[in-house]
Amino acid sequence: FNKDTSVCRNTPIIVNATGDPRYSYTWTPTNGISDPTILNPIITPDSSTTYYVTAKHVGCPDSTAFFTVTVQPTPLVNAGPDKTVCAGDTVHLYATVSPSGFSYGYHCTPDSVVDNPHGITTTFIGKATSSLVFTAGTAAGCKASDTVIVNVIPARFLKVSQDTGICPGDTAHLRAKGDSLVYLVWRPANFMDD
Repeated sequence: FNKDTSVCRNTPIIVNATGDPRYSYTWTPTNGISDPTILNPIITPDSSTTYYVTAKHVGCPDSTAFFTVTVQPTPLVNAGPDKTVCAGDTVHLYATVSPSGFSYGYHCTPDSVVDNPHGITTTFIGKATSSLVFTAGTAAGCKASDTVIVNVIPARFLKVSQDTGICPGDTAHLRAKGDSLVYLVWRPANFMDD
């Protein structure tokens, strides 16, 4: 009663067959078969194979039935390196999936922060730091995921000294700080010592 099917590598298949108990049964090929001499073995395939069962009885012609198991791979997903963007910016994300040559379905979560949650490439819209999970899967349900973190620097990441008043010719110490601050430039430069 088993029909042709697709499974993930090393997924057990319970054979559902009926036959006359006076016959002897032999499965071929024997790789991945729990017991090739019983009618209903468990088959754990590691590659795509057509399995044959032959019924034999002395003085009777042999009878054969078969079904094909297509083994699909568990994908290897690489979501790429972590990224950093400023609030409101966008960044293109490119995942890679192997082995190639298979038809995969894709999903990126959370899907509300990307423009194409069902593609292998997508654009992240920087509102808040997010951990994005890229998942790839086959029709048989063989799937894997990888995570990329997009760090979003808030739009108001720079803080400077408060407004202050001084007399002509006096000096004031100005200070600036900020998260992930790489460099800063004071303007107008002609009034600054650095």
